[in-house]
Amino acid sequence: MLGIIISLPTEVPNIEKYFEKNQKISINGFSGYIFEVMEKTVPLLFSGVGKANAASATMSLINNFSVSSIINIGSAGSIDNRLNPNIFFVPSSLNYIDVDAICFGYKPNQVPHEPESFELSSRIRQIFLEIIKEYQTNFIDGSCGTSDSFVSKENLNKFNLHNCLAVDMESTAIAQVCNKMKIEFACAKFISDSIYENETSSKQWSNNVNQDNKLMSEIIFNVVNKYIYMFNLNK
Repeated sequence: MLGIIISLPTEVPNIEKYFEKNQKISINGFSGYIFEVMEKTVPLLFSGVGKANAASATMSLINNFSVSSIINIGSAGSIDNRLNPNIFFVPSSLNYIDVDAICFGYKPNQVPHEPESFELSSRIRQIFLEIIKEYQTNFIDGSCGTSDSFVSKENLNKFNLHNCLAVDMESTAIAQVCNKMKIEFACAKFISDSIYENETSSKQWSNNVNQDNKLMSEIIFNVVNKYIYMFNLNK
């Protein structure tokens, strides 16, 4: 079964209208939907913001629906001048940017006893890339970092960015849970703000997500349909 984790409903407005058959759900304090696509059940949970919420929602999705694959889409901030606002970034790996256990011999940003970074499902990532090619032509390969803080040019020096191109507040936590539970996972990030723009990152986020986030609903709908068509997932 394929599952979806989204941070905020405002990032995918009216997503239920893209799916002909949908039902509202509430599980362990998380709201969401169950969609039916090609006679397959596809649950979606809204996690809320931050790593703990993302991890909890992911476990709720896994435990209540026995999903074998999870996808995510949401906003991220660019910390690389090749990633401009209002484009999509499909990361090949994810890592934290606010973890420090170096004194115990671990690498920067490595959670003890966990991988340094989390690789994403190549087949799901390829579907994201193929769908998003309908909206843009250029893609940059690289890593997205995750922190519980909203990263901006004003607080950038507080984080170990570890060659990241973009940053968000949830995706690495989802990847960590999926890695432990042997669930394949991939995500796409809408670049909502950049440290290289004149406006503050928070103002960019508010303006760009509110204007353009309908695309995220459309992309998730198309990815779900293509994935189920290609891999004929079990209910």
